[in-house]
Amino acid sequence: MNACKLVLVTTKSLLESLPELSNEVPVLLARRTVQLSKLEQIMDLAPGTRCLFVSNSIHTVNDTVELLNRLGFDHLHFIPYVPNSDIQLPEKDQIDVAITHGLKELVPAAIEKIIDLETRPLDLTTIFDIARLLKLPMEKHTYILPNFSGTSSD
Repeated sequence: MNACKLVLVTTKSLLESLPELSNEVPVLLARRTVQLSKLEQIMDLAPGTRCLFVSNSIHTVNDTVELLNRLGFDHLHFIPYVPNSDIQLPEKDQIDVAITHGLKELVPAAIEKIIDLETRPLDLTTIFDIARLLKLPMEKHTYILPNFSGTSSD
């Protein structure tokens, strides 16, 4: 790993499992976001909707719920759920919809309505941090931004 110029990790727990690195190799904890195109399904939910947020990590659930609340979805009631953890699954009648990030197989079978936000892409600030740490030129940022958001610059 000494030949690398940057180590990018997606969770804090991975930091502990990294091999010994040179002090010159920066380690960056990636910030993740949600695909804006996937938020439309959540926008249609009524205030107070009980959303079981399903993932394989409580950190992922907490990070995503915090992000969704900052994006204005604080009118929804998010219930964290990680299978095979100490988090209790609420009764089916206490859940209106399940939300997940590409992990539909973890959603309890009794829940019929599922919103899949798919994988969490890197946040744009992480992309810029990578460019800064690797001393990459940023003069083409006007090309990066439209592609990152899923729109076209044409």
